[in-house]
Amino acid sequence: MSVNMSTAYRMIKDYLPQPSSSSDTWIIQNGANSSVGQYVLQLCKAWNLGCIGLIRDRPNVEELKAYLTRLGSEDKTTILTYDELADRPKPSQSISLGLNCVSGNAETVGMMKWMSNGSRLITYGGMSMKPLVVPTSLLIFRDLKLEGFMLTNWRMKASKSEYREMLEDLVRLIDRGHLLEHEHATIVDLNSHLAEKTVRETVKQSMSGRAGRKFLFRFI
Repeated sequence: MSVNMSTAYRMIKDYLPQPSSSSDTWIIQNGANSSVGQYVLQLCKAWNLGCIGLIRDRPNVEELKAYLTRLGSEDKTTILTYDELADRPKPSQSISLGLNCVSGNAETVGMMKWMSNGSRLITYGGMSMKPLVVPTSLLIFRDLKLEGFMLTNWRMKASKSEYREMLEDLVRLIDRGHLLEHEHATIVDLNSHLAEKTVRETVKQSMSGRAGRKFLFRFI
């Protein structure tokens, strides 16, 4: 709760313009299957916000889409691969906030083109290990604003009462069933006979970047 859940909470609370009760406010994010991304989907549902989540293509992509869609509001959640994003026209909804944990070009610039004029892109990670390259036109003609976020920096500036208020709000959301923990890791049992083969297969799956979770080896 003190890291990923808090990161999702703060980015929405601090950077999304407060919508009126009649507005149709949307967020777009890449890395929607990440830990923070899944909490963003759940918070959007709790706060009646729409969310477009982007993921990489993979063999079980439809299964992953269905799982992520269930985390959000069924009628206000759209999960797309990056290829699907490129093939679709810009939606009519006003997208006021973008959350970026991937960086790179295709993974982020396509997302930015869907964002509304004057909206904010908040970068809190760089999982692609590539720089964020932004077309000049998006800054000049679309007035997009780029900012970085790290929870540690927020905590250094926040008062004790502000930090306590956030944690109390998160606890209330958990108690009401709006925020659920998700599986972070798979435990892989190793024995002396199959250890090398199992390790090789597991590491290969992990290095593909499409496993969707961490792996922990347990020696038995």
